[in-house]
Amino acid sequence: NSQITKAEITVYNLLGEKIFSSTIYHIQKGMIKLGLSTISPDVYISVVQMSDAVIARKIIVPGNKMR
Repeated sequence: NSQITKAEITVYNLLGEKIFSSTIYHIQKGMIKLGLSTISPDVYISVVQMSDAVIARKIIVPGNKMR
């Protein structure tokens, strides 16, 4: 199935604190874009809960170091 109709997305820091939560509707081709530009550079864990699965992934937000 290439279209999911609803997903609950939560992003946690490595201390387990929730920093972002949203409900997304009409996800197509398995792609979800998150607007996380305001969070600090670090490593986070995203958890996506759908009706038939729960998926956890690591998110790395890089710093703005230009060399």
